[in-house]
Amino acid sequence: ASSVEDLTRESQEALERLAVFRRPLTKQDLDQLHVSFQKAVVPLLDRSLATWYSQDNSVSLAEPVKAFVRARLAPERRRGLHLEAVGFYTAKKPAAQPSAFRDVLPVLEKAYHLAEIGQGQESADALLGVCKPLTEWGYLDLVQAEVSRVLETIKSDPLRRACCLWTLADIHDLRSQYPEALNLFQESMREFETVQNYEGVARCRWRVGRVRNALGDLSSALEDFQACIGICDERKVTGPKAAALLDQGWTLAQQGGRDQALVLMERSLELAANSDDFETQISANRQIGWILWDYRRESQNARECYRRSLEIATRRGLLKELGAVHGDLGYLLTQWGDTQAAEESCRTAIKIREALGDQYGLASAYLNLGLVFRTRKAPAEENRCYEESLAIYRRLKIPGGEADVLLRQAIAWRERAQFGESEKTLEQALGIIRNHDLKLTLADVQHELGRTLLLAGRNEEARTWLARAVEEADRIKSPRAAEYAQFLRTASISPG
Repeated sequence: ASSVEDLTRESQEALERLAVFRRPLTKQDLDQLHVSFQKAVVPLLDRSLATWYSQDNSVSLAEPVKAFVRARLAPERRRGLHLEAVGFYTAKKPAAQPSAFRDVLPVLEKAYHLAEIGQGQESADALLGVCKPLTEWGYLDLVQAEVSRVLETIKSDPLRRACCLWTLADIHDLRSQYPEALNLFQESMREFETVQNYEGVARCRWRVGRVRNALGDLSSALEDFQACIGICDERKVTGPKAAALLDQGWTLAQQGGRDQALVLMERSLELAANSDDFETQISANRQIGWILWDYRRESQNARECYRRSLEIATRRGLLKELGAVHGDLGYLLTQWGDTQAAEESCRTAIKIREALGDQYGLASAYLNLGLVFRTRKAPAEENRCYEESLAIYRRLKIPGGEADVLLRQAIAWRERAQFGESEKTLEQALGIIRNHDLKLTLADVQHELGRTLLLAGRNEEARTWLARAVEEADRIKSPRAAEYAQFLRTASISPG
């Protein structure tokens, strides 16, 4: 307190301004706020009340200092400072097509200061406008904290509550926290129904279907996708219909109905093209291409689908989708025997996702790059890629991704005849799967554990796990069910 009492009026005012800003301010920011760096801020630095960050030439207060100063502000003064901050961030025009965190930061901070002056609805609108890119780029903790804060200010506003709940559900979905995601999407749907926002209701029903698909409840998922399509047709809503058709097709493909899936995906593609839904066009081409290769082994037609996806993403400047296409190609080109092109696609995906701050996509790209090195028999590079991917998934708290990496690592250990390490890694993956109810990954891990134990000479244990994998794959109608059953038969007739 004594280091604050004898400050000049200019320094006192600078201290109060810095106390309400959450982010460090640059010298240019201070000029825009009419704060003299030399006269007002340097004395704060001299007394260690403020900290200078040389890497980006900015200044901020430590949180205890901020809390002390804010506690001494009169309500009207505090409101005036937050109002000034709203004007400051409003003057920073947001990018028309944000491509990095810095592009949405002014809107994010404006939302915070609007809430501080009691404008909860305006705060929610500003925040919700930037949640989609922030979530896509992997800022999940940040979005969750900001949306949860805003929810407290709009308790009697069903439309904005619905949008906030949707955003929280989306984060839980990304993190493979499916029961929580399901509850939040359903709660969001009820709020949308309250205000008769049928596009919102349809979108929720579509996403409920996707979560149920991830939980292995494929029949309920198909009902949800059909209900979404029905709402769109009845209420003349175009938004989510193409996406619901696409996911309906993907769910049928998981049940073995890949010919029917391709018909639905073609319809989705046509609808998306008619409504200029470029993201769904890219996704539909990708998924059609994937099935054409995975099911029919039509590599040329699959390549053409991916070429179209790349062309649309490039022409429209949709970097996230471009990164996703290259991410897929990093895997597929490895399958097609072109590891050089596969590596180039993986590295392009990594470059795009690093530029966007898309941590979720970055983890996937590193996982596929690991597979490239596996094909080349380069274990050190393979393992480095898996560790990069694993670290990101753990930081983002995405158990499904973590289990996928552990599965790949376990296969790599087994291929090097390190059966103990392989078994231990697969048991880790099983623990994650059971803790988070990751039904679609369970059969794969059980099957690989059986194969590891078989090679380790523990035949009876191995066949138990292989049989469990077949049972689980049959239960969720996995396209790998027949493959796993055939392997079990082979293992059962092999000499002990």
